[in-house]
Amino acid sequence: MSKMSRLTIGIERGPENIVSEEHILSFFHERGLNHDDDYISLGEARFEYFIVEKANYITFKETNSVGLFTDAVIEFVRTLGDSDQVVVKEQIEGSSINSDGDIIYTGDADSFIGFWDTMGDE
Repeated sequence: MSKMSRLTIGIERGPENIVSEEHILSFFHERGLNHDDDYISLGEARFEYFIVEKANYITFKETNSVGLFTDAVIEFVRTLGDSDQVVVKEQIEGSSINSDGDIIYTGDADSFIGFWDTMGDE
Protein backbone atom coordinates (compact mmCIF):
# COMPACT_ATOMS: atom_id res chain seq x y z
CA MET A 1 0.00 0.00 0.00
CA SER A 2 1.50 3.34 -1.04
CA LYS A 3 1.62 6.25 1.34
CA MET A 4 -0.45 9.31 0.50
CA SER A 5 1.12 12.70 0.08
CA ARG A 6 -0.54 16.07 0.48
CA LEU A 7 0.54 19.53 -0.51
CA THR A 8 0.88 22.35 1.98
CA ILE A 9 1.39 25.96 0.93
CA GLY A 10 2.54 28.50 3.49
CA ILE A 11 2.47 32.20 2.66
CA GLU A 12 4.23 34.95 4.59
CA ARG A 13 2.89 38.27 3.38
CA GLY A 14 5.30 41.15 2.90
CA PRO A 15 5.30 43.95 5.47
CA GLU A 16 3.11 46.17 3.26
CA ASN A 17 0.46 43.42 2.91
CA ILE A 18 -1.45 42.76 6.10
CA VAL A 19 -3.16 39.37 6.42
CA SER A 20 -6.88 39.68 7.00
CA GLU A 21 -8.96 36.56 7.57
CA GLU A 22 -12.03 38.40 6.27
CA HIS A 23 -10.25 39.36 3.03
CA ILE A 24 -8.87 35.86 2.45
CA LEU A 25 -12.19 34.10 3.05
CA SER A 26 -14.07 36.60 0.88
CA PHE A 27 -11.61 35.83 -1.95
CA PHE A 28 -12.67 32.17 -1.90
CA HIS A 29 -16.34 32.95 -1.25
CA GLU A 30 -16.43 35.16 -4.38
CA ARG A 31 -15.32 32.08 -6.32
CA GLY A 32 -18.22 29.99 -5.05
CA LEU A 33 -16.44 28.24 -2.20
CA ASN A 34 -17.72 27.87 1.36
CA HIS A 35 -15.83 27.83 4.63
CA ASP A 36 -16.10 26.90 8.27
CA ASP A 37 -13.56 27.38 11.07
CA ASP A 38 -11.09 24.89 9.57
CA TYR A 39 -11.89 24.22 5.91
CA ILE A 40 -12.62 25.90 2.60
CA SER A 41 -14.86 23.65 0.51
CA LEU A 42 -16.89 23.02 -2.60
CA GLY A 43 -19.34 20.23 -1.87
CA GLU A 44 -17.39 17.34 -0.35
CA ALA A 45 -14.05 18.59 -1.71
CA ARG A 46 -12.15 20.67 0.81
CA PHE A 47 -8.80 21.91 2.05
CA GLU A 48 -7.62 23.19 5.42
CA TYR A 49 -6.67 26.77 6.11
CA PHE A 50 -4.96 28.38 9.07
CA ILE A 51 -4.51 32.15 9.32
CA VAL A 52 -2.25 33.85 11.85
CA GLU A 53 -2.93 37.56 11.43
CA LYS A 54 -0.35 38.63 14.04
CA ALA A 55 2.38 36.68 12.20
CA ASN A 56 1.11 37.80 8.78
CA TYR A 57 1.04 34.13 7.74
CA ILE A 58 -1.41 31.80 5.99
CA THR A 59 -1.25 28.03 5.59
CA PHE A 60 -3.33 25.97 3.17
CA LYS A 61 -3.22 22.17 3.35
CA GLU A 62 -4.67 19.73 0.82
CA THR A 63 -7.27 17.50 2.47
CA ASN A 64 -9.24 15.39 0.03
CA SER A 65 -9.11 17.05 -3.39
CA VAL A 66 -5.83 18.01 -5.02
CA GLY A 67 -7.81 19.58 -7.88
CA LEU A 68 -9.78 21.97 -5.68
CA PHE A 69 -6.69 22.71 -3.61
CA THR A 70 -4.42 23.57 -6.53
CA ASP A 71 -7.07 25.45 -8.53
CA ALA A 72 -8.21 27.62 -5.61
CA VAL A 73 -4.93 28.17 -3.78
CA ILE A 74 -2.86 28.80 -6.92
CA GLU A 75 -5.47 31.34 -8.02
CA PHE A 76 -5.02 33.04 -4.64
CA VAL A 77 -1.21 32.96 -4.93
CA ARG A 78 -1.49 34.64 -8.34
CA THR A 79 -2.89 37.71 -6.52
CA LEU A 80 0.25 38.04 -4.37
CA GLY A 81 3.36 40.09 -5.05
CA ASP A 82 7.09 39.49 -5.04
CA SER A 83 7.44 40.63 -1.41
CA ASP A 84 5.18 37.73 -0.36
CA GLN A 85 7.09 34.53 0.39
CA VAL A 86 5.78 31.05 -0.42
CA VAL A 87 6.84 27.65 0.93
CA VAL A 88 5.39 24.57 -0.77
CA LYS A 89 5.80 21.21 0.90
CA GLU A 90 4.71 17.73 0.02
CA GLN A 91 3.79 16.06 3.28
CA ILE A 92 4.05 12.29 3.03
CA GLU A 93 1.79 10.39 5.40
CA GLY A 94 3.72 9.42 8.50
CA SER A 95 6.61 11.86 7.97
CA SER A 96 7.47 14.59 10.43
CA ILE A 97 5.68 17.87 9.74
CA ASN A 98 8.98 19.65 10.47
CA SER A 99 10.95 17.66 7.87
CA ASP A 100 12.74 19.86 5.32
CA GLY A 101 13.18 16.93 2.94
CA ASP A 102 9.76 17.44 1.39
CA ILE A 103 10.08 21.12 0.43
CA ILE A 104 9.19 21.59 -3.24
CA TYR A 105 9.62 25.35 -3.43
CA THR A 106 10.60 28.30 -1.30
CA GLY A 107 10.81 31.88 -2.55
CA ASP A 108 8.72 34.85 -3.61
CA ALA A 109 5.16 34.43 -4.90
CA ASP A 110 5.84 35.80 -8.40
CA SER A 111 8.72 33.36 -8.96
CA PHE A 112 6.58 30.51 -7.61
CA ILE A 113 3.87 31.21 -10.19
CA GLY A 114 6.54 31.07 -12.93
CA PHE A 115 7.80 27.77 -11.46
CA TRP A 116 4.24 26.41 -11.24
CA ASP A 117 3.32 27.40 -14.79
CA THR A 118 6.51 25.78 -16.11
CA MET A 119 5.69 22.53 -14.31
CA GLY A 120 2.46 22.33 -16.33
CA ASP A 121 4.50 22.24 -19.54
CA GLU A 122 6.40 19.13 -18.44
